[in-house]
Amino acid sequence: MEPLDPILNYIRNHLLNEEASILPQTSLFDAKILDSMKLVELIGFLETRFKIRVLPSEVVVENLDSAERIAKYVERKLCH
Repeated sequence: MEPLDPILNYIRNHLLNEEASILPQTSLFDAKILDSMKLVELIGFLETRFKIRVLPSEVVVENLDSAERIAKYVERKLCH
C-alpha cells in the first residue's frame, strides 16, 4: 500500500483551505497548516486509515512535518 496519496488527499480535503495547495515536501508546520488540534485529527486519521498506533514519543517533526515524511513514517510502522 502506498500511503502518500491518501495522506495528501486527507491534508488537501481536511486541513487546507480551498485556495491552498501543497507538495509532498511542504512543511506542514512552517506553512501553518498543522496546529495542535489538526495534529490530533491527523493522527486519528493515520491510526484509522492505516491501522497503526502512533506513540506519543513518535509525535515529532521528523515524522510529521510533511506528507512525504508522514508517508515514510507510516511505511516504517507498517513494516513492523
